[in-house]
Amino acid sequence: GLDALAEALKSNASLTKLVAASNSLGPHGLDALAEALKSNTSLTALHVRWNDLGPYGLDALAEALKSNTSLTTLDVSGNELGPHGLDVLSEALKSNKSLITLYVRRNSLGPQGLDALAEALKSNASLTKLVAASNSLGPHGLD
Repeated sequence: GLDALAEALKSNASLTKLVAASNSLGPHGLDALAEALKSNTSLTALHVRWNDLGPYGLDALAEALKSNTSLTTLDVSGNELGPHGLDVLSEALKSNKSLITLYVRRNSLGPQGLDALAEALKSNASLTKLVAASNSLGPHGLD
């Protein structure tokens, strides 16, 4: 499964894009992959949309993003991350210097869901594309 692939990524230097969408990974499904991203330097795009990650599913990945220097595109759309999930991701973005494109569509963020991300963007100079569609932000969600 994904754990075996994650183990291979620790030494692989050629894979640049991994699409593991719609696999019902659950809240700890990215833990092994996150560990591999701490040392992998070839993966530039990771698509893990629609995997039922929930609010705590990005905890390990966010920690890995703090030191990862190769990932430029991350798609975590449709994972019901909620505000907590985006909070931990936003914290990682404060120190990550490689991520250029971030997709957080359909994650039930709500009106305050982008607050932490907005704060992180004040110190992040690498992110150039953010897609946050369909998050029920409401009329004041982008204030």
